Amino acid sequence: MKDFKKIIPYLIVLIISCNKKSEIHINISTTTEINKEMNTIDSTYLLNSDYFEIELQSYKNGEYFKAEKDLIKPQPFENFKLVTLRIIDKNGNSIEFKNSTDFLNFMSSNGYEMQDQKELKNYTKYTFKKKK
Repeated sequence: MKDFKKIIPYLIVLIISCNKKSEIHINISTTTEINKEMNTIDSTYLLNSDYFEIELQSYKNGEYFKAEKDLIKPQPFENFKLVTLRIIDKNGNSIEFKNSTDFLNFMSSNGYEMQDQKELKNYTKYTFKKKK
């Protein structure tokens, strides 16, 4: 019993760590052209959906990767509009991942498991499902 009392503080820390609510911050950036001026509006949210689609894009020839996805791309002969979603840290900065394993570990540690993966020429598309 005496030894058990010594372990209780460690068990409490372990339980708190396991029950910690994971948070993924996302930024949605909307850039539009109004009267020949580019305007950008940034909105930050906590990811709270059961399913989530994102792309892991390579930068500087694979030196690092960012998780982002264009939701609306500019169309020819229309007013310019670009809407981009990206995973950010709590300070609003884009997170740079070392590789796809680093990214998948990040998603897993924040409560999401990969459901689908499609590798394309310059990026990889992922679909995640919230863990139960």
